[in-house]
Amino acid sequence: MPPESGGDLQLESADNGSSSESDSDNDIKPGRDLGSRIASRFVESAFDETKQLFLPEGLLDELVTPDAAISFIFPGTQSEPGGKKVFAISICTSFEDKNLLKVMTQFRKAKFHDNCLPITPENRHKFRCFQNSPLFDELKFQTFYQKQWAFLTPVFSNNNLKLELHPGTILPFIRKGESMDSGSFGEVTQVTVHESNQTNPIMTADGRRADVAVKKIKQVYPTPTEESKLRALEDEWKREADEANLRSFWQRHLRPQMTAGLVRDVIKQLLGLANALNELHNYNGDAGESYRHGDLKPENILIVRTRSKESENPDLDIGMLKIADMGLAKHHTVAT
Repeated sequence: MPPESGGDLQLESADNGSSSESDSDNDIKPGRDLGSRIASRFVESAFDETKQLFLPEGLLDELVTPDAAISFIFPGTQSEPGGKKVFAISICTSFEDKNLLKVMTQFRKAKFHDNCLPITPENRHKFRCFQNSPLFDELKFQTFYQKQWAFLTPVFSNNNLKLELHPGTILPFIRKGESMDSGSFGEVTQVTVHESNQTNPIMTADGRRADVAVKKIKQVYPTPTEESKLRALEDEWKREADEANLRSFWQRHLRPQMTAGLVRDVIKQLLGLANALNELHNYNGDAGESYRHGDLKPENILIVRTRSKESENPDLDIGMLKIADMGLAKHHTVAT
């Protein structure tokens, strides 16, 4: 939970004697004008096929001020910077007049402010303002949930290259170029980031903000069902691997008795591993595509017993060797 100080919305209801149910439309018109001004500054994200609008970072500081917003609409109220996004989202959710004041008061009491965003179906239970409130039926909550993303675009910094983004996040890319490279695992596209959503940007030689390259990863497995089948198959291999892996096998059998049968079995298993790697490296040879394991080592070669422990065969059972742990496998479309 965000700290209780410094980010709370500070609202004071207007004096009951200063307003009545017969307030004129002129008293609330500025609030509607503010919503229009916010909407007029939206920018279209050029990255996704589905066009989405966002408000560039920092514009709310210009649009939502105590004089221009809450205190202007509702005399006697004031807002601190920690609630500007919540206030703007509420306007875009079509809260007007007294309902806008009521919902902002609920947010203040629940200590719900900008640092609490995004609000999601998973975390809404943490804030009582979204529970059993006549102002927030399910339709109103879903509208608030959808509208918030326009105000929550990420700010990219050359000093912070790792961001974890919610699936609903709108990327603040205002121009999308042609695909620079494409392969079976994804495609790389040149994009322009809105200048308000950058800090410490990379600059070009002539002093302009550099465009960035975005790689969009394609789905590796056709369906989640097929992926689950492959993982279940790997789990089955691991359950069958009585000797665990080749490394532990070597440690258990430091000086095995060399017999013709053992030599034959070792050569047979090495041939099997070579054939398995050949299938990986040339699984679609005509198209020039291949996989490279990337982390092949004794620990990632499982041993599955081929003879029962009661077998009278005196030769050491090397079992069947199986390649596992494809988590670092790389897909290639050209020779490497």
